[in-house]
Amino acid sequence: MGNVRKRGRKIENKVYNIITYLKEIRKSKKLTQEDMAKRTGLTQQMISKIESCNVNPSMESFVKYCDGIGINLLELLKSYRKG
Repeated sequence: MGNVRKRGRKIENKVYNIITYLKEIRKSKKLTQEDMAKRTGLTQQMISKIESCNVNPSMESFVKYCDGIGINLLELLKSYRKG
């Protein structure tokens, strides 16, 4: 049971790191959460929840978020796995 918990925490940490990275990109592009809502069709509340890891977004929402900041999700995941 301990190994399952450790693996779960590692996955949570990786997801947190990816979300933090995406939030940094958004901010570096001087985009507000409201700007992202307009670009993606997601609500500002959903953007906030995604960035604070308070929701498990659908793949569609996650792709919209990445598209909103000009990041290709597949390339992001490939580069993250290599790094």
